[in-house]
Amino acid sequence: MALTEKQKRFVEEYIIDLNGAQAAIRAGYSPKTACCIASENLAKPAIQAALQQAIQERSKRTAVTADRVLEELA
Repeated sequence: MALTEKQKRFVEEYIIDLNGAQAAIRAGYSPKTACCIASENLAKPAIQAALQQAIQERSKRTAVTADRVLEELA
């Protein structure tokens, strides 16, 4: 199932800070309903798949992994 433009924007915004409500607002959803929309969006399989893909692409692009972060902090 294809994502709407707002849903695509939500995915892009969500991976910035992993804050669903703020991602919804930045994607153009109403601030009054942002929490509900974020919850609904995050439960949709198509959006979950898009988020997973976006996170993997970012990880490849930046070469940053959780293990690398922990190693550098240690």
